Amino acid sequence: MVNHGYEIGFLIREINNQLSRWLVKACKEIEVRGRIQGMILRYLSLNTDKKIIQKDLEKQFAVRAPTMSNLLSSLENDGFIYRSKGEDSRQKLIILTEKGLKEVDVMNSQIVLFEEVIKKDLSNKECETLISYLTKIIENIKEELRKE
Repeated sequence: MVNHGYEIGFLIREINNQLSRWLVKACKEIEVRGRIQGMILRYLSLNTDKKIIQKDLEKQFAVRAPTMSNLLSSLENDGFIYRSKGEDSRQKLIILTEKGLKEVDVMNSQIVLFEEVIKKDLSNKECETLISYLTKIIENIKEELRKE
């Protein structure tokens, strides 16, 4: 295999670093205080057909209950979400407010722009191949983690 002076893990880390910087910049254009909060809002907007509770978000973002509780409290205090009683009175549904939906619209425009930057010099076939490779890498890592 040809090595161009970079290890795959190093390149993935560099992509992650650059993505993080981009997201910090994008979050300055919205009111959300942090990257994870923006990701929570976007997740909620993409899953409006589901009844999302705190445990779902903890699992989705691999965050412990106290951390997620603090994140959701902050989002609720800032008016991006509200919590409503679910079928089980102990669980509260997490629902986007109108303000939260507007923030997601701004984030989505940033994501579209970011995707354009990522794909700028790649053909559709190259994008499909890259997605396939990255998906395989993710699954390989998950498989190894399950062995522990």
